[in-house]
Amino acid sequence: MDLLGSAVDGNGPQIFVLTDAGRAASWRGAADDTHFDAALAAFGDEAAGVRSVGGIDLVAFGTGGWNLVYRVGEALVLVDGTFEEEREVLSVAGDEENVSEARAFEAYVNAPASGQPASVIDVPSGWVCVMSATARYEQLDGDVPPTLDMLEGESSGVLQVDDADGGHALFVRIPAKRLRVYVEGETESDWGSAARAVLVPG
Repeated sequence: MDLLGSAVDGNGPQIFVLTDAGRAASWRGAADDTHFDAALAAFGDEAAGVRSVGGIDLVAFGTGGWNLVYRVGEALVLVDGTFEEEREVLSVAGDEENVSEARAFEAYVNAPASGQPASVIDVPSGWVCVMSATARYEQLDGDVPPTLDMLEGESSGVLQVDDADGGHALFVRIPAKRLRVYVEGETESDWGSAARAVLVPG
């Protein structure tokens, strides 16, 4: 497994944009309340799941608002967790991330998705965007958000940029044009606790 980077919500709510990078560009977040209020209404009392607002896919899971993003084979695995014993790992995006040092945590990340997919999302551009639903796309990276042409210039296939609210967004190149999204509840273990969202081609 490879730690690609992380997507972080600087405001607290644990709803994330998880969609094609081309569609994400129209997301306005909480700047004028329109999109984020619609996101809150879409999830209602549900603590986890996948919804769509204006054609933009959203995911909710976990409670920390800090999602580590791994590549496991052809799948992407988002992990929102708190850990008992940590170590620093350099991500593909170039940041040091705190992850559990337990081998059992690695097994958790690597485990196949369980249950039924919550949704299927289309990714025609070949790039997935993961960012806080409170963030406004236009304000990413100091008001110079990445375009698809800019992303194609990233040889690593990963780009992590700051948002305007103290969090950051992650862009990941994927070969598949369609992803099944599995959302799993919180797991507690000796290494800590975590919840996952697993994106599988197909």
